[in-house]
Amino acid sequence: GAGLGTLLMRKLIAFQRDRGTQRLVATVLRENHHMLDLAEELGFQRSAEQPDAHSWAIWLALAAAPSSCSARRQSAWPFRAAACAGVAP
Repeated sequence: GAGLGTLLMRKLIAFQRDRGTQRLVATVLRENHHMLDLAEELGFQRSAEQPDAHSWAIWLALAAAPSSCSARRQSAWPFRAAACAGVAP
């Protein structure tokens, strides 16, 4: 997707990855197909154990940004974190 939700999720992922967050977790209603599709596109996994019959627990492992990005982090705001995190801005 190329909508606002996609942009915000990519920014959130890049922001958290840039700060050393190890994993993002979320609970999504099973009927929210747009969010589930976006999460899958972004690499989220569905957890084996689900919170209830109406929702999915999803997670995304975040790897540390490569050290070669340190110079780019100092410039080109707001796209520096997204570019270094491997997530398109």
